[in-house]
Amino acid sequence: MAAPRQRLSGPLAALLLLAPAGVAPTASAQVQAQTAVLRPQVVAPLAGGLDGVLVLNDNNPELITAPGILLSTFAPTGRAVPAAHLDVAIEGRFDLFSHHVYAGKPETQDSTLWLAVVAEPRGSKAVTLRLLNGSTALSQSLDPSQPGAPFLPLPTLMPQGLSPVYAGPGSRVATELLSRYRTPLIPAQWTLAPGAPSTLLVLPIPVRGLDPLLNGRNLQLRLQSDGPLSVATLAAFGPNDRPPPADTWATVLAGGLSPREHLASPRGAPGPITYSRVSGVQRGSVWTGRLTDPGQPYLSAGRAPISWPIASLLRGTLGTAQGRAQGVLSRNGLGRPWQLRRRIRPDPSAAQHRAEAHHPAVGL
Repeated sequence: MAAPRQRLSGPLAALLLLAPAGVAPTASAQVQAQTAVLRPQVVAPLAGGLDGVLVLNDNNPELITAPGILLSTFAPTGRAVPAAHLDVAIEGRFDLFSHHVYAGKPETQDSTLWLAVVAEPRGSKAVTLRLLNGSTALSQSLDPSQPGAPFLPLPTLMPQGLSPVYAGPGSRVATELLSRYRTPLIPAQWTLAPGAPSTLLVLPIPVRGLDPLLNGRNLQLRLQSDGPLSVATLAAFGPNDRPPPADTWATVLAGGLSPREHLASPRGAPGPITYSRVSGVQRGSVWTGRLTDPGQPYLSAGRAPISWPIASLLRGTLGTAQGRAQGVLSRNGLGRPWQLRRRIRPDPSAAQHRAEAHHPAVGL
């Protein structure tokens, strides 16, 4: 992918609303084009920083075409394909983010891809793994027991109330995660015996009855272990109405990687840049910051319109010189929750008040 063109040379940006190129303008679009709105807006660097929580980021490949290992932190010693394992011990607080798409098999319109999460203690003692909160959803679901979240058009602004506000599985899962929701599809706790992997979850991505034959699943978990673990996410084909046999996952873990998508350009490489999805372990789950005026404990409403990028890229910093792409500690081959606290002062003479805002985003 070619490098994105940098249109903002500084923190003062102009937003120009125009009709898309190559589309025949309607009468209303012609009127809008004649009355284009030019609005100056400040884009400022985001204050704060990431915590130190490890995140298993399982997003490459996005489109799964064959069975195999998606992400593995197991040790490579004694494995048939050592390069498929990252050898990272996971202990204490950590997160798992997984997002994949399945488009069926060419020879049939009736197939299901199954995803599994397995874990094994790194040592001779059993380990207890607790689910703090987590959720999962399909983009299309014909089964009432499997939450779904189709991509639907939504208004620009909607209040979060009794009616759910989301479009797509990632949107639903992030919304439920930020509300501290824990889906009943996932156990609250596992006791993992040493010596062999234990299967934590097995979840389907079906395409039977869908038009087009395309489905996706988003899974986000916040976890706590009382000992060191190896964790892996795996993919395998299986029956439509039940998971594959239990011994399938040991066979998959003993094999190689599911085919990867393209690789990203090395950090700092000259020339055009290629971004990619990630399969690896990164440090940083939640970004916490306080939005204020420079040197003040409050944010003046008089500075509006003002914005802060939460998903900027290495060459798409919107004039802030601040990229949100987080370095990966170890990779095979993005939805990070954001928590921002602000104190707003509408007017220098007005009283101060506090508010807390949460926003889901995916980096890398």
